Amino acid sequence: MLELIGNLNRWRRKFRNFLHYGKMLKSKPVSGAGVYSLKKLDGTTIDYPSLLTSSWEDSAGSRGQFVVNFLKEPQTCSVSAGRILTSPDGEWENCSGTITVAPLSAVLID
Repeated sequence: MLELIGNLNRWRRKFRNFLHYGKMLKSKPVSGAGVYSLKKLDGTTIDYPSLLTSSWEDSAGSRGQFVVNFLKEPQTCSVSAGRILTSPDGEWENCSGTITVAPLSAVLID
């Protein structure tokens, strides 16, 4: 869990314009991701998508959508995006439409 928090904090620091000063938007669909089942103490289960996502717009009008993998295994999904950033300090790459998010990590798509 601490690894995930540390990784997400790197994104928060690099992209304050979205996460601190921006406004949240409706996210583009993310399809094909797995399901994470959380078993409650009473024995019932709650199913969640294995990837969480949120879309943002900064004060200059730039938009980005974060896709977060909170699991310890890579997760693959389909998205409608032109580019992908797999590390806060990385370079933008063209997005083929299918992305894999590393364990306990996130990506930014536009």
